[in-house]
Amino acid sequence: MDDLRHILGLEEGKFSRWPDLRRFVLDRAVAEINHLAGFRMGYIPIKKGRKITAVKLTWGRKDLPELIEAQKELDRPRVGRTVRREGKAETIENERAALADSLANAPNWEVIENAHKEF
Repeated sequence: MDDLRHILGLEEGKFSRWPDLRRFVLDRAVAEINHLAGFRMGYIPIKKGRKITAVKLTWGRKDLPELIEAQKELDRPRVGRTVRREGKAETIENERAALADSLANAPNWEVIENAHKEF
């Protein structure tokens, strides 16, 4: 594990706990690589007893649709890349479209004012 930390360029004592190293370093790196590269990457923690003593890195080829999506993402601006990778960009776009539809189909203010005057 010390060799892995050294290869990743982590300072001495940083991310000394496995959950922190996994969450803040490895998972983020794997997500970015899988989003942008022409291959797929993963890792398998290797235990000795209850302690993680090593990490086995795995690699594989992407199929054609995944390669096309990776290339499209590389062609886009870097701004918003994390949001797109996490799948939040489409959610925001869908929410914005739903709001526009609801505003377009809302009754106009004159109808609301007239209804208020009748009561």
